[in-house]
Amino acid sequence: MLEARKYFDDHVSPLAGTEAIKRLREEALQRGERLGLPTRRLEAWHYTDLLRLLKRESKTHALKDTADFKTLTPYHICFGDRASDAPMTISDALLHESKVRLSSFDLTLDEAQFNAFIKADETDHDAMAAYNLALLEAGLKIEILETLEHPIVLQFTGTASQHIRSEVIVREGVTADIIEHITGSAFLNYVVDMQCDASSRLNHFRLQEAGQFVGLGRLSLHKSSLLSSQVAVLGGDLARHELRCAITGTQAQANLTGLVFAHDAMHVDLTSVIDHRVADTNSQTLVRTILQDEARAVFQGKIIVERDAQRVDAQQKSDALMLSRNAEMNSKPELEIYADDVACAHGSTIGELDADALFFLRSRGIDQKVAQQMLIEGFLSVALNEISSANLRDFVQDYLSAFLANSNLLTNEVAS
Repeated sequence: MLEARKYFDDHVSPLAGTEAIKRLREEALQRGERLGLPTRRLEAWHYTDLLRLLKRESKTHALKDTADFKTLTPYHICFGDRASDAPMTISDALLHESKVRLSSFDLTLDEAQFNAFIKADETDHDAMAAYNLALLEAGLKIEILETLEHPIVLQFTGTASQHIRSEVIVREGVTADIIEHITGSAFLNYVVDMQCDASSRLNHFRLQEAGQFVGLGRLSLHKSSLLSSQVAVLGGDLARHELRCAITGTQAQANLTGLVFAHDAMHVDLTSVIDHRVADTNSQTLVRTILQDEARAVFQGKIIVERDAQRVDAQQKSDALMLSRNAEMNSKPELEIYADDVACAHGSTIGELDADALFFLRSRGIDQKVAQQMLIEGFLSVALNEISSANLRDFVQDYLSAFLANSNLLTNEVAS
């Protein structure tokens, strides 16, 4: 990421297709170089100085075990290393599924698609989408035409820096489940556009377990559609998950949930913007964060209610649990309301494990670590219950319980 120009000259430019595509990629790179990597000078990145974070030495321990979502579904896509023979692999079951239409993005994008990306990116005030477009290595458009029995899993396993883009379209009346799983040890710059057509339902779940991840998700909700999106961060040195949701159809609803267990020297940033552009729409944002060791977490959530968006119900809440005196939590909830007939609220709390509850469990002969785990699981259960799919919810609950039980993250000392 810090050598974008060199990588572009060595790898992208020789394979960039037509002269028009080469020129557009070069323009995107120049825009990225002009804007530069985000620093604290940008308000949206005030708590995440990306240039500094990418230069620091990783102090985060790798997880012993990772989730295997392939046990849930035959539909999976894996984005591996760009130097391998198959940097993107798709399961046969998904390739031959008539209810899904797939088309790939690669180094030789056609000009019309590239211009569409440029138009989508032009409102960004930071360089990450521009770098993503200039250095794009692989990506996929997923159009879900009919309701599927199983979720689609996108797994990111790269061990070298990656720039990947995807697009998900859920057609009218269709229900779809999308899982994004980040296990690669390297830097990943990811952009995804998700569109929910009228009366559709999208259940989206993202789990980060490793690496340095910077992601931008742009979500569009049409009439009577429902989005349920959960982001869980359990590992990795750096995590910046930004979701921008535009609610453009009446009776649409967006539910965003964050679940964070930050440990070692992890830096986790959950940023969201929900823009209610029409009347009679709802949204809910709920984030539960646990911090251990010298970890740092950020929650920035903004709700915008446009002037004609009457009868909007938008709620936002962030709760953080501190397990260490050396950890740091930055919370910045915002409301920007231009309509007068709304029900909107936001709140934020930062605290520690309940000493009375911990004493009660210890007095019943429960081990210190087990008692902490029980309280932590109870704290996170509010966020876990927001996962729409029962099978996925049970899978994540079992994985999280095993993760806490087998880890060395919990200590005998908690903040007081």
